Amino acid sequence: MQFKPLGNTGLNVSRIAFGCGPLSGNLTGKDFSNQLDSVRRAIELGINWFDTARTYGAGKSEENLGCCFAELGVTNQAAVATKVRVLAEELVDISGAVRRSVNLSLEALQREQLELVQIHNAITIQRGSQPTSLTPADVLGEGGVLETLESLRSEGVIQHIGITGTGDRVAVAEVLDSRRVETLQVPFSASNISAGYQVPEDQGPYHYGTVMKYREMSGVGVFAIRVFAGGALLLRNPSPYTFTTKFFPLELYDRDLEIAGRLATIFPETPLAELCTRFVLSHALVDSAIIGFANQQQVEQAVAAMELGDLLRAEMRLIEDNALAVLE
Repeated sequence: MQFKPLGNTGLNVSRIAFGCGPLSGNLTGKDFSNQLDSVRRAIELGINWFDTARTYGAGKSEENLGCCFAELGVTNQAAVATKVRVLAEELVDISGAVRRSVNLSLEALQREQLELVQIHNAITIQRGSQPTSLTPADVLGEGGVLETLESLRSEGVIQHIGITGTGDRVAVAEVLDSRRVETLQVPFSASNISAGYQVPEDQGPYHYGTVMKYREMSGVGVFAIRVFAGGALLLRNPSPYTFTTKFFPLELYDRDLEIAGRLATIFPETPLAELCTRFVLSHALVDSAIIGFANQQQVEQAVAAMELGDLLRAEMRLIEDNALAVLE
């Protein structure tokens, strides 16, 4: 396994992180034997970072992950990142909502401390202009999310604080410019390169404004998410989750399927999962790629792809050009 410093946090993170979200359906499902096998194999291969959230499976992801760790005897060895999502009805008491969420996460994960808690809400200029989005004032202001997370950090409940870099670019930048967050997770893939590269302003609604530059600007640790664009980059049919989520519309999936089809033609000898994993890890500003695994075989495949090393610059350019060409 390869490791990289997670920004300026002082932590070393495995280049492959285990995503415990609903897309793969593993940690949010009911097959504990498969969950245990997947987590055990990840740890055997050197994965030291597990990413979950309070809302994944209505708490089931955290609960199942905590049970896996307890069964394997690694509760205090493997690092866990979870997330807080403040809902509209909780905005009257943001601080209370954040504390309740973190306490429930600790209980479910069977831990006394969390390595990282991230703000799961998108950040927008106008509250609620995207599903469950918060404003910079909600995040940065008195009684806001960050003030509460900072208090929890002072209390020793959490070690580090991060955000999800979705929403309005200006609003996300305002939060990052405060230098009060230590990590950033953001969609970055062979179908959406905007978090890591300059792309035209009119390249669709999911433009992340080279936000990964904060890795160099202020030492923010960077996690790439949606590495396979929800499965579209693997030419899979949409999952049940894709049909129901309000965060990434089905037309986006169709666009990404087109990009994947072109990639399969450009790189006919390379499995798409391998290609897309290596593309993300080859970007100098990515510390770790969070990938959701349905089983231990997928864990093994991701680690094997990482071990092949960076793509050639010419290969990277072909992928970048393909992502832009479909959007023209």
